[in-house]
Amino acid sequence: YFKTAWWNSRTDTHAIGLPLVFLNGLFHVVFAGTGRYSLHLFADIIASRLPVVFIGSFTPVLIFLFARRFVSISVAFVAAVSYALNPISIALDRWVLHDSFLTLFSFLAVTSYLSTYKLKKFSFLPGIWLALAFLTKPHGLIPLVSWLTLLFLDRSAQSTRLFVRNLISFLAAVLLLWPQSWIRPLISIPEYIIQQATLTRVGDPIPNFYLGKPTLYPDATYYLFQIATRTPEIIINFFLVAIFIFLLKRNYLRSKYFLAIAIYLIFFFLVISLTPQKGGVRFALPLLPWVYIAAAWAFSQLTRYLKANLFILFSTIYILLSLYPLTYHPNFYLYYNAFIGGPQNAFKYDLVGLCFGTKPALEFLDRARVPGSVAVIGCADTASYHTGRSLTKDLT
Repeated sequence: YFKTAWWNSRTDTHAIGLPLVFLNGLFHVVFAGTGRYSLHLFADIIASRLPVVFIGSFTPVLIFLFARRFVSISVAFVAAVSYALNPISIALDRWVLHDSFLTLFSFLAVTSYLSTYKLKKFSFLPGIWLALAFLTKPHGLIPLVSWLTLLFLDRSAQSTRLFVRNLISFLAAVLLLWPQSWIRPLISIPEYIIQQATLTRVGDPIPNFYLGKPTLYPDATYYLFQIATRTPEIIINFFLVAIFIFLLKRNYLRSKYFLAIAIYLIFFFLVISLTPQKGGVRFALPLLPWVYIAAAWAFSQLTRYLKANLFILFSTIYILLSLYPLTYHPNFYLYYNAFIGGPQNAFKYDLVGLCFGTKPALEFLDRARVPGSVAVIGCADTASYHTGRSLTKDLT
């Protein structure tokens, strides 16, 4: 079975996805399955989503804990609350997709390593978080860039031991958890990365629509556009202020922590931007916690001389201005900011939505009593939840 598992596919890109696959299956069997030991509490479509809801909810908490240690408690609070109100992360935390897990584990892999280094403690946890990030998606290996940056900037015995120990814990966790490494223990990781990077698709590429044109391969500006138009205006504005401050005050370039994070983020952004196939803002989700932290930091820099009551007032306004996207309930993924004119204007430039058309289209056909079977292109497996008619995947 494992020799022909999905991660060995030569015809399509597949995330290993073990954390979500395992928890998704477990919750499905326990809470919605038809077996003897199922509690029969939920429908399968609800039970399957619960792991993502619970796991994704930890990210704002981790943002607060990290920012409190490295910046200030006010920055931590503003960043965590505003991120918790982020419409894109809320939307993705409600679906059975790997992006929320990748965001959480990647963030932990970077922040736990930097925290361990700063406190000069002994910990194997960063390596375990890195393993879980990698076993979610191949991009989960990119936090290793922040480790290598820190090692390059500090080649002391303490820094070297931290790197080696967590590299060992990473390899051990992958060896323990990933069946492919049981079969090919020495080469499974590089083999998978090379396979994903050099894959020649046999199936159809992902259809997309970008800057007003249908395309299979959006250009390298795609994720810059996604972040700029799918993030609330107040966050984008202060994120740009943060970049300006970083460039203006060159002393940040002497900070090992800043450089480790910045180089990691730049590398991650380049990897997803230069990958030919692109599938919406969700692939950029691991960048958003850092965008929110930087924006909150810039806000604190501009308001740090205010009296306490005025700072609280301005912080409340900041959070309220990041709150309005929640009016897109329940379809938060449809959010586009005013810079692009909202979703009613964004459809001229981007492929708006993610499988939102299936339900109303099928309901329309049923109301109109249109006979025959239906083939759904994109998210075909969700169609059976919206109609009792015959469905087919044969488009011929």
